[in-house]
Amino acid sequence: MIPTVLVRAEKNPTYNTPTGNDTKDQVFLLSYSEVEKYFSDRDARKVTGTEYCSSKCTYIPDNGCLRWWLRTPGENYYRFCEVDSEGILGESGPTPIVTNSESVPRCGSVLGSERLVENAI
Repeated sequence: MIPTVLVRAEKNPTYNTPTGNDTKDQVFLLSYSEVEKYFSDRDARKVTGTEYCSSKCTYIPDNGCLRWWLRTPGENYYRFCEVDSEGILGESGPTPIVTNSESVPRCGSVLGSERLVENAI
């Protein structure tokens, strides 16, 4: 069973964009600060596309890595932070309507007071 964890709504570190409310979820997108905490460098943040992604017409750049969404808002309320195909963490963000980004959901578990992030899907 996947545990339910508190998922904090965090402001954008540069633009201070307002957020929604904290939630309790089992599956969620990572925040900007969680990506900084759990992925030490650009190479660690690169996500490769799977056969399933390719079969669903997902755009996969030449390097085979996907852009992926974060739950942290971008420079305004209709943009969101992302990690690009080179593993660069972006703060201003694209709009969900015109992006080639994918979502990379994670499952959360709680061990003591520290939340761990595990690959889920």
